[in-house]
Amino acid sequence: MRVCDVCKRFGVEARTYTISEGGRQMEADLCGEDAQPVEAILQAVNEQVEASDDAEQGASAANPRAEEPKVAKSSPARKSAPRAKKAAAKKSPSRRLPVKTVAEIEASKRK
Repeated sequence: MRVCDVCKRFGVEARTYTISEGGRQMEADLCGEDAQPVEAILQAVNEQVEASDDAEQGASAANPRAEEPKVAKSSPARKSAPRAKKAAAKKSPSRRLPVKTVAEIEASKRK
């Protein structure tokens, strides 16, 4: 059974909140009353994110070409790392040293 870390009341439902800032992290069990400031911040941030998403969708609906560059820019950025790995994997066989016999190695030393 969780107990609120602020008011220490028993029998009241408490939820665990994890708050981090910079390199610090804290967990707190809070009842509904003591969690109101945290919930208010979460609600405000959520509304801002939704408003931002709605504004981007509204702009792209008004101008269908506006979304195309965003998709084109975000897709290669996500796929660039796997492509680079594939390119490196393809180049590595061509960079391998040729296989030589002992006689060929000895002959190349004499030259």
